[in-house]
Amino acid sequence: GVGSALVDACLRFATDAGYTAMVLWTNSVLESARHLYQRAGFELAESNPHHSFGVDLVGQTWRRALRPGDDPGR
Repeated sequence: GVGSALVDACLRFATDAGYTAMVLWTNSVLESARHLYQRAGFELAESNPHHSFGVDLVGQTWRRALRPGDDPGR
């Protein structure tokens, strides 16, 4: 529940601060994190392979609009 609470707190802060969208980056192997983002309404926008930490990974960019009708890609 801590991860969900942190994501919710970030979304509340960003909305209260007037942001129109949030963008985050993670790696595809971090499945628990990706599930948190999906449950919070983020959508996968981009996926790119890269080599970090001595291994091949797939970086992912996730986006979410903070107001109804806004385009999260802006």
